[in-house]
Amino acid sequence: MDNLSTTMNIILAILAYAAAWFYILYIIPKILRLFKKKSHHHIVPPKPKKDKNWKPIDFSKYKCFIFINDSSIEHLNRKINRYRNSNQLSIQKIKSCKQDNWVVLKVKVASFHRFKSLVWKLGDYSENYESPNEVIGFCQHKKIPSEDYIFKADKESVYGYFIGSFRTGKNFGIYLPDSSSHKSGNISLSRNHEVNFYSEISVLPMECLNIQESKTSPNKD
Repeated sequence: MDNLSTTMNIILAILAYAAAWFYILYIIPKILRLFKKKSHHHIVPPKPKKDKNWKPIDFSKYKCFIFINDSSIEHLNRKINRYRNSNQLSIQKIKSCKQDNWVVLKVKVASFHRFKSLVWKLGDYSENYESPNEVIGFCQHKKIPSEDYIFKADKESVYGYFIGSFRTGKNFGIYLPDSSSHKSGNISLSRNHEVNFYSEISVLPMECLNIQESKTSPNKD
């Protein structure tokens, strides 16, 4: 009987030990994940069709703008020409408007990915010289204002992440390396509230959105 009791105690101890490790390795991370905001700083989002938070968009229905703070048009010209000449970007049209310390570009590009790539490259903070203070992308839906969205590089990450918000206040992330994986983009909606749409546009020269086609562009086709 003593041997049986000892054996049972050992079995129960083993089961308790296994249960404790299961709780530590499986249950606790899930609980912590519930409390942790969904962040695109540290995790690579899944591909669009496998991402339950994916919001597909029809990019052809958007007008695209880039707001650059504290950077000269001449500097932007050099960067745009560099990437155009190396065939890294295909830019169909760019118009500019200068307001205070902002340069605003109206851009016509072929795809979701190419526009996001242009925003990233214009705000390449790895280039310490003449880097702008801020580069913000704005996509204005041609018919549905609630589908407007704004985005900017996540400076806490060096892996090509954007964070942004729709006009509705819904935040999202974009993982640039996967932005060409689907023609409808790879916007991944988030429970984050890192970007406030109206706070962002309140400091931008939004009156420049109506850039006339006759304006001199920083780079003519």
